[in-house]
Amino acid sequence: MRVLFLSLFYTILIMNGNTNIVENQQTTLLRDKTRSEKRIHEIDFVRGFCMLLVFMDHLFWNFRYFGYMWSFSSSPDVAAFFTRASENAGFYWGHPFRSLVRVAVLFTFLFVSGISTAFSKNNYKRAAQMLVFYFVIQIGTNLINPYWVETFGSDALINFNVIGVVALSVLAYSFFHEKSWRSLVIITFLLGIFYLMVLPFIHKDLSTNHSGAFNYINVWPLWQSNNTMNHEADYMPLFPYIITFFLGALFSRFAYTKRKSYFGKMKFWEKPICFIGRHSLIFYLAHQIIFVGLFALVGTLTGWGI
Repeated sequence: MRVLFLSLFYTILIMNGNTNIVENQQTTLLRDKTRSEKRIHEIDFVRGFCMLLVFMDHLFWNFRYFGYMWSFSSSPDVAAFFTRASENAGFYWGHPFRSLVRVAVLFTFLFVSGISTAFSKNNYKRAAQMLVFYFVIQIGTNLINPYWVETFGSDALINFNVIGVVALSVLAYSFFHEKSWRSLVIITFLLGIFYLMVLPFIHKDLSTNHSGAFNYINVWPLWQSNNTMNHEADYMPLFPYIITFFLGALFSRFAYTKRKSYFGKMKFWEKPICFIGRHSLIFYLAHQIIFVGLFALVGTLTGWGI
């Protein structure tokens, strides 16, 4: 019946001279299908898998924080449960394994971002879009931080994170998008030299004479500084991750010259993860807001508090 109805519908449109509507709909469907088929799904899969690990990481953070809060405002049995949940989540967050996984995920994410950026036709536009998101996050967290500190007792500042790193990396790569692979090798090598041999001396000098102000241009890992930015949430330095990004872009010049997947067609079970990978920016921006909102809603409805 559905096929018969659609056939009748298109026949009526054609008889009334509305062939453009049919052609436009068919063209749109064909274009969407072509775009989907041209994507290299293992890149989307790896990016999506990294996002799942980020979801897990932040979910543990919420259990650590809200579990601690709820352990004081619940019945004895419920309080005992949330105490254990908070302790287990805290054990994960304080364990070296979590730090190792986090670094591995970040390096992998930047590497595949470099690969996919090499396929883009307009990296200036991509960089501009991501910079807008970055500035919205920066301005927004600075505005809500006084309220957040008063309510939760912790900072919500995000002055620089993975979105800022990717945005600046894409912008930097835009100048070399049409250059040869040799140019990419040279720029990647120079970035490495700058990170390993130049930054330490600049950082040491400015940290001594200017109270570590150099860190505020977001290029140095926080664990190598003693300034007040150590408490900043979700911080991620530009170096060394921009080097990883350029390595990914360089890798694509050799591994994906034909822009085809090495693993054939996408499997059914891969589709949800690939979907997350294709829309990683949206998921990254939204997931923690949703998590915190859900936990806060539960705490409000149950009277356990937020």
